[in-house]
Amino acid sequence: MTGGFGADGRTFVALADAVGTRAVQGLRVALAEVQQHVGLVATRGMSEALLTLGYRDGLPVERRSVEPLSFRVEAVDLVASLVGHSEHRHLERWPLK
Repeated sequence: MTGGFGADGRTFVALADAVGTRAVQGLRVALAEVQQHVGLVATRGMSEALLTLGYRDGLPVERRSVEPLSFRVEAVDLVASLVGHSEHRHLERWPLK
């Protein structure tokens, strides 16, 4: 499923189905457990799993079905996002085995 997202609808995203959302939630919980051991606090709450495809005016707003997306993840990156500024700082990368 794709569609507009965000307060102004200018973010175009692909949304995960129920199976994908459960998989992402499992990853979030696993990461939160590991982070806890080094003093970081992370939420284990549910959220809508999505992949940002672009930001700008004129992107489709209505939701529509698309063929499933898949990709291989080779690393996890820690990125600090400055809320409301479209600015991101790459902090660390961990290759997956």
